[in-house]
Amino acid sequence: MLRANLEALARREPELAQRIGWPVESDHVVLEESGDVIYRLHQGRYRLNLSDDAVARTLPPEAPEGAQLVVFGVGLGESVDAVLALTAAARSDLRVVAWERDPWLLRLALAQNDWTAAIAAGRLRLLLGSDLVEWARASGAAPPRVNIFHPFLASVYRNERRWLAAADGAPDSAARPLALLCTGGVFTDDLATALGDAGFAGYTIDLRRLAREELDRTVARLRPALIAAINYTEGLAEFAAAHRCRLICWQVDPTTSAPPRLQPASGGDGGGRERTAGGGGAFLFTYRRAQVDELRAGGFPHVEYLPLAADPVRRTPVPLTGADRARYGAPVSFVGSSLQPQVAGFRQSFVTQFAPGQPGAVVQAATLLDEVLAEQRADFSRDVVLDALARRCPELARADPARLSQLERWAAEIAAAEKRLAYVARLGRFRARVWGDEGWRDATGERTGKPTGVDYQGPAGHGLELTKIYCASQINVDVGRLYQSDIVTMRVFDVLACGGFVLAERSRALGELFEIGVEVDDYGTADELDAKVAHYLAHPAAAHAIAQRGRAAVLRRHTVSARVARMLAVSGFDGAQVSR
Repeated sequence: MLRANLEALARREPELAQRIGWPVESDHVVLEESGDVIYRLHQGRYRLNLSDDAVARTLPPEAPEGAQLVVFGVGLGESVDAVLALTAAARSDLRVVAWERDPWLLRLALAQNDWTAAIAAGRLRLLLGSDLVEWARASGAAPPRVNIFHPFLASVYRNERRWLAAADGAPDSAARPLALLCTGGVFTDDLATALGDAGFAGYTIDLRRLAREELDRTVARLRPALIAAINYTEGLAEFAAAHRCRLICWQVDPTTSAPPRLQPASGGDGGGRERTAGGGGAFLFTYRRAQVDELRAGGFPHVEYLPLAADPVRRTPVPLTGADRARYGAPVSFVGSSLQPQVAGFRQSFVTQFAPGQPGAVVQAATLLDEVLAEQRADFSRDVVLDALARRCPELARADPARLSQLERWAAEIAAAEKRLAYVARLGRFRARVWGDEGWRDATGERTGKPTGVDYQGPAGHGLELTKIYCASQINVDVGRLYQSDIVTMRVFDVLACGGFVLAERSRALGELFEIGVEVDDYGTADELDAKVAHYLAHPAAAHAIAQRGRAAVLRRHTVSARVARMLAVSGFDGAQVSR
């Protein structure tokens, strides 16, 4: 079926047929033995197969004569197939345009639906990826359009829906400067919204899954003014430089990888020094002060500390029903990863990379790691991992500091997981609720038969469900990683934006961004956390007053839009440039 469809397509649009065959990653789509196709997005799993009823609900009740039916999100092709059947039977005047951002999904759809006749007759036109932008720009006085949205993918592709509005004559995205948005977690949507507010039109590209040929074609054809990313992908600065495009990148997540480095360009500067590629047009921003020097040492000339922030549209106080309060309300809550699922992998990496190939190194490394973790476990209020490793491995510290730093990153993640579990487990006496991965079952005590009082609620959705938890909890607790005492986590900004009360870990950064005891309160040790939880449970009015002042502070000083405005100003975009 795939071959027949591609042969038909190659006769009409040979370039598109070639692009569909370019190599792509497919690990986000799971084909199960039952026949279900599962789409993995962030931490969720979603069934892509559409029922007959779901397909019927997507179809328009009627369409104007000569209209184009635009299927937004092909998925597995059910809606396209149904529309083609409809037009073939009763409405031969209608033409179908079907767009899909993901080449792997388009390939799956072509493998299970016979569209050869419709493609050959020109009744079906397929658009892939950035074709949507070019089609929207060129639409002009096109026939009337009726949009048919895939029930699930229309939400995944929310940033691209604006191009349909442009094609339909709504506020014109086609006239705005284009920002290519690199996929990378839920915060990318906040970045897209802020860039839209700043005057950019957006289109999303997936650096990890798309073929390099498709990436190059997208940039060359769309000619964006800017590439924007949340978290750096190796080679991104060089890619942007190759296309003479400015790059802004905001580091917002922890990583156990070594800091990125710009690759040397071929040739030199005439003085025996290698040139670095892509540095001049790449502007990196990091939520950690400690990363500024690391990134500059990697060859990036434009690096700036930029704290995290909240999107006050996505995170805002919401009304809660009685059912909401029963489901999400808690005296104390924590939402986030337990970090437990990654511990075994970090331990394995540590022991195998400590001294690869040396006899007895695995046992030596395991013993070393246990000793370091035991030392850290004695006091979770300060990070001792690197110092403990350096004291026990002085020769490694002198001879191979890069490897010592990598070992420290793995050990620090394990210590962070232990700390997070220990702190949350202590909150069981306050009937704490916790949302996240299955690793939190260790905090409840159910596996040891010694209940702690912590109530594990399962995973939480990143959207409205998370907002409801923040709003319904009397106290939201923030427990960060030990080695990140120089940051304020996203959790703090989001809770405050929702009007919730948060107890955050004490740090210099927290004191710089908020007035402690007025806009937010903090704690330094597990004992102090317990004491403050007890205090604010007994004094809810005081907690509420702090939360209200904290929300006002976020709205005034700590929004994603304000951070994006800073990034644009530093990278050389001003209001006049954007408006053009």
